[in-house]
Amino acid sequence: MKPFRFHVIGMPTTASNHEYLSCAFTQGIIHFCKMMKKLGHYVVHYGHELSQVECDEQVNILTNKHLIESYGEEYITQQTWKIHGFSYKPDEHRSNFYKRLLQVICSELKHGDFVCTFDGGNAFAFLDTLHGVINYRDDKMHVFFVEPQIGYVGPIMNHRLPLYHVFTSNALRVYCNTNHKHVINIQNTKNHYYTQGKQGKPLVSGIPDHLWMCAEYEDTLRQTVIPYCIDEDEFLGAETMSDLNHNYSNYLLFLARISYSKGLDNIILATEIANKKLVVAGPGQWDLPSVGGTSTSIQRLYSIRKHFYSKGEAKMLDQMDKHLSKSGELPAFCNDTSIPLLPIPDHVTFVGFADIHLRKHLISRSDGLIVYPTYEEPFGKISIEAMFMGKPLITGPRGGYNEVITHKETGFLCRSFKELVEGIQQIQTIDTERCKQEAQKYTLQNIAPLYQEYFTRIYRCDIEQPDQSWYSL
Repeated sequence: MKPFRFHVIGMPTTASNHEYLSCAFTQGIIHFCKMMKKLGHYVVHYGHELSQVECDEQVNILTNKHLIESYGEEYITQQTWKIHGFSYKPDEHRSNFYKRLLQVICSELKHGDFVCTFDGGNAFAFLDTLHGVINYRDDKMHVFFVEPQIGYVGPIMNHRLPLYHVFTSNALRVYCNTNHKHVINIQNTKNHYYTQGKQGKPLVSGIPDHLWMCAEYEDTLRQTVIPYCIDEDEFLGAETMSDLNHNYSNYLLFLARISYSKGLDNIILATEIANKKLVVAGPGQWDLPSVGGTSTSIQRLYSIRKHFYSKGEAKMLDQMDKHLSKSGELPAFCNDTSIPLLPIPDHVTFVGFADIHLRKHLISRSDGLIVYPTYEEPFGKISIEAMFMGKPLITGPRGGYNEVITHKETGFLCRSFKELVEGIQQIQTIDTERCKQEAQKYTLQNIAPLYQEYFTRIYRCDIEQPDQSWYSL
């Protein structure tokens, strides 16, 4: 097997270590480096000086000083990202990160190397510039630009770059390719453009016309689907309750951002009706703005839902959800000052951010996990983590969950509030061993060969046999 060289770019807002557990992309970087090393490849990681990844070279691009300068001292000293989450939007900090990266990576690249980014469209300007530098230096040098773990809507899909895409689910691949044109988020705050719609109306400020994602682009060579993986080493030995001082039992676990987009307000109401205890762990707080989907707090959203549900006015909740999904804001009728803000219900316990030890403990002691996203979930990694520990997942039939969860065998795919309540009441009917068996598909050792096959294929087609046709045997 030919060893390849991978240049893996860390996230601009984190160190590639398990402290930043709530950033799925950061954890994906750690797992990807480990898989490539196990396959015998040469790995160079570019990122924060406190990163802890399996690699041959660590190139420091980022320090805590950079993060403090951009996001304030509290970002590091008080770890405010555990409450507010991470920024995935283009900003000056990201721009400076990629400028520093560009200064060091150019001299490291060789013909046939792979440059791997996990930051979606934010990395476009960097890759575009890097591609230009490579062509200027040696127009015969071929470097693969790969997004090896697309668990987000907004991959870089642009014809003039040699881009390769690994989606985490077929649902996401189809959505990005055929649904509609998405705008690439790029690092450029100084130049402003207007992209014209079909009727000549300005649609977006700041995006030049050639940077639209091409909805028609579908390349069976450059694209593939490889799901997220589980590193078994991270889940060996769940800590005891006495170790962690969390004495809970007979509960469902919500392990995600404290967010409307993860359906927490509906889940609180559904578990209350089903008379089931709920433990909530993740970035965010009950009375602070939702970490995604809307700026409204979960406290207010739940209070409004409880108000209309108690009055038997379910149609009002339907209207509320439609308005939230379109605008991210509550409709005017929800601003009724007579609707009181309710305290945290007695059946709900918020435990805050869960590090890797608390995370294992909470999953292992739960009856199962629950999340109900209001968007097409790219994959839903929590599903395979739950199954690995023998726990089912209650969720909705959105995006990647359809490909991971088998309804009534490894969890419940609930299509209505009624089914959500019923799924909660029937959680004990799911076979624990069936969940564990299904999770084995997603272990690091079983996912790594899929990457090997993909990288071998694109290397052979673009480097070793570039003149061959799709029909070549």
